[in-house]
Amino acid sequence: MNSIDQAVMYVFAGNNGSGKSTFRNLIAEKQGIPTNIDPDSLAKKYTSNKEIRAGREAIRLIEELIRDKQDFSMETTLSGRLPLKQMSSAKENGFRIVVYYLGVEKIAINLNRIRQRVEQGGHNIPEEDVRRRENRSMSNLMNVIMIADEIHLIDNTYMQATIAASILKMEYKIHLPESNLPGWIGRVLKEIDQLKEKKDSAGG
Repeated sequence: MNSIDQAVMYVFAGNNGSGKSTFRNLIAEKQGIPTNIDPDSLAKKYTSNKEIRAGREAIRLIEELIRDKQDFSMETTLSGRLPLKQMSSAKENGFRIVVYYLGVEKIAINLNRIRQRVEQGGHNIPEEDVRRRENRSMSNLMNVIMIADEIHLIDNTYMQATIAASILKMEYKIHLPESNLPGWIGRVLKEIDQLKEKKDSAGG
């Protein structure tokens, strides 16, 4: 539990190969997050049906942590609906939701990093999965904006994990000079402006 007695759910999101795990390890150490839910690590203890069994265990652990109101972090590509449901559940249980969304300028960068990881003995992700998750992940990010208390957009195109913009209640603050703002983050902020316009025109 944090200093103001409100449990925090930290979500590290972004497509495969965006650098979520490395960045999460840095933040977890800095913030003193006691528990990290990592399906890849959980899968190592199984000898068969690794991904399915690890996924089920991760779901169970997250449900328990939410129920017990314990600080924790999780990693997700944000390409499915489950993370949104988990965040909503945590919110309903009094959690503060903090999201770090990592992205890069071109999907070729994601694919290249995954290839490098495999060459070093890491796990592979099929290219078709990475490409399919790209649009879904960005689309679901718009839904996360409606749930999370704060969202930090991290550009990791050059492996520097730079916080380019932060979003609080659909209001954003840009931390980089406009000339240095990555194109993918500019597109996210444009979508936020469009959401705000639709909300205002609807009267609320």
